[in-house]
Amino acid sequence: MIPVGKDIPHLRMHRRAWNGVIADARRRHPEECCGLLLGRRLPRVWIANQIVCSLNIAADPRTAFQIDWNLLAHTLRRTQGTRREIIGSYHSHPNGLAAPSEADRRRAWPGHVCLIVALAADAPILTAWRPGPVTASLESLETGP
Repeated sequence: MIPVGKDIPHLRMHRRAWNGVIADARRRHPEECCGLLLGRRLPRVWIANQIVCSLNIAADPRTAFQIDWNLLAHTLRRTQGTRREIIGSYHSHPNGLAAPSEADRRRAWPGHVCLIVALAADAPILTAWRPGPVTASLESLETGP
């Protein structure tokens, strides 16, 4: 778990969502995978209990990601009026670095969490962060049932 400031919520991921992100990254390697995190925002914790995998429509999926806009629109319609919402997005860094790139920082969605999965040699590393006024802020990340 990564220590964070009082004003930044924890991100809790259900084990199924956690494993799904890792499986998507492995399946798409050496390209970047990407998708949406669905769940709930509570005052002190955001809970990601589902992922929606997206086709990476970036011009060069080996070095960038772009979530399919049609999938995003469909997911927004599907979650409207439910207890679930899009709380963020995820993508992979096939190069093994779990830190956000400058492009990640520029393209991050305000008010959403960004999850990066890096396929390191030993085990995948997941990093969660939210865009801030100057730099990204790390989230605490934990898994649950």
